[in-house]
Amino acid sequence: MNLYDSNNNYINSGYRDIYGENLNPGAYYLEIENQNYNDISGTISMILSNSNESDVDLGILSTPYDQSFDFNTTNEVDRKIRYQFTVEAQVAYAFQIVNESYDDYIYLYDSNGNYLNGSDYYEINGSLAPGSYYVEVAGYSNQTGSGRLLFNLQ
Repeated sequence: MNLYDSNNNYINSGYRDIYGENLNPGAYYLEIENQNYNDISGTISMILSNSNESDVDLGILSTPYDQSFDFNTTNEVDRKIRYQFTVEAQVAYAFQIVNESYDDYIYLYDSNGNYLNGSDYYEINGSLAPGSYYVEVAGYSNQTGSGRLLFNLQ
């Protein structure tokens, strides 16, 4: 499948799925290409949604902060959930995924989207300067599932 805008500019493609594109209002075209040159049949299911609608804004956090959040990425358009937060002093952090039902990862970004830390093995820790950040939980290779995020600031 190939996705194009109304000017025939290529946007993205996928073998079975296309995820994560932020589309502006307008017309778009989905091209379905059969590389075996056989007849094809099937169903196309489109979900158009704000990819950030289930992200969680925790606001300004003070230490100590020790919470857990159950998450489920199964119905997420972008297959991930972000937990945004701000700290006003230097803090030590420990973020961990437990009780997961799929092969997931945890990544930490600053407010500009710069990658700071991450793990495919469920836990990251370190320290943060005052500022805004977000923790992202998602599945490896667009997998979806559920788990619990342990969120600790000291």
